Amino acid sequence: MKVILTIVIVIVLAAAVFGGTVLVSELKNSQQNSYSGQSREGSGSNEPSKPIEYGIADENDYRNLEEVLLDSSMVKDLPNDGILLLSFYNFYTGEREWEKSYTIMKNFVSEGTPIEYDIKLIMHSKYLTILNIYGFCNTIKLAKSNGDFGTETAISTTSLLWKYRGMTKYKDCLGI
Repeated sequence: MKVILTIVIVIVLAAAVFGGTVLVSELKNSQQNSYSGQSREGSGSNEPSKPIEYGIADENDYRNLEEVLLDSSMVKDLPNDGILLLSFYNFYTGEREWEKSYTIMKNFVSEGTPIEYDIKLIMHSKYLTILNIYGFCNTIKLAKSNGDFGTETAISTTSLLWKYRGMTKYKDCLGI
């Protein structure tokens, strides 16, 4: 009787472990592949579900960038004294060429480079063509997954974590 009970318990545990593994795998796949398209910001809510065709960014792509960034919930949630630098580059000539940079603060975006900043966000300019469609954070996640995004911090890790402690939901966007 003990042997049968032990075998039943082992089978039930094995089924539970296998089922849990399959469930976790399915949840990860559904997060990566299911995009509802209802919102430009958030956790994968409007990420592309088909291959994206990037274009060479031109002046028109920069035209409404400040408005798109101001519409981002991440920019609205920045700390009052937080300063980000967003710099765009391209490799169209075979070498990195810097295009434009933007100062981002809470509810403020302006073209130009600040004297001091906390975090520098570096992104290939080809993502400008989709930034308005997919939103700031989703575009950063896509650029990061393609190796076209980087960050640099100008303050200590301790200061950075303290200053941006209320922004943990944006850690993928900030690179921290």
